[in-house]
Amino acid sequence: MSRMFLMVFCLSCLNLTVAPVIMGDGYAYSQPRSQGPNLGQLETQTNQAITTIWNIAKLVIGLVLLVGLIFVVWMLTQNHPKAKEALIGWIVGVVVYALGLMLL
Repeated sequence: MSRMFLMVFCLSCLNLTVAPVIMGDGYAYSQPRSQGPNLGQLETQTNQAITTIWNIAKLVIGLVLLVGLIFVVWMLTQNHPKAKEALIGWIVGVVVYALGLMLL
């Protein structure tokens, strides 16, 4: 119990001291209080973040399909009884992924 408390305490202290230094003052301190937030800049940053997240998601799904293909090929070479079902499932996954890319 004391180890858990010590770990949580150390992580909390680290978060409170190191995170503001790494992240800087943040957006709230970059604008004077008399001005409102720059919504154009905020929208641009949000669109860039969304695009980055979308690209990462596409890469992760592509990697999952690649790993799945390796297992499907292994199952086919070993004459596994469920190899044809795995191949059909992998093809369906690729088709759904491709349709999702085309529609979104």
